[in-house]
Amino acid sequence: LILGYVLYPFTWCMGVPKKDLLTVSQLLATKIVANEFVAYSDLKVLKAANALEGRSILISNFMLAGFGNIGSLGINIGVLSGLAPSRGGAIARLAPLSLVVGILVTCSSACIAGVLGRNE
Repeated sequence: LILGYVLYPFTWCMGVPKKDLLTVSQLLATKIVANEFVAYSDLKVLKAANALEGRSILISNFMLAGFGNIGSLGINIGVLSGLAPSRGGAIARLAPLSLVVGILVTCSSACIAGVLGRNE
């Protein structure tokens, strides 16, 4: 919930309609903390209840795609440290930056989808 409030201005910048801002930012927070599968199941429930506008659903579909979450960060560090044990310190130092970049890339795709997509 707290991360959802922190991401509130970020989802506003993506073009989410005002009435859906908190809900979509909480979906993004769920994706980051848990994973995208949990966030997509929450989106499915919201979509079935007609709780979101079409534009919000479109942006959310693109925003939730990708592996920018804390669990994937741990997998990334573990695998890369196993492949290059001598570079473990550098991998652990740079891995959080890769998490941020992964989140930003999927959100930039959501921005493009929000501009070019149709709300049908």
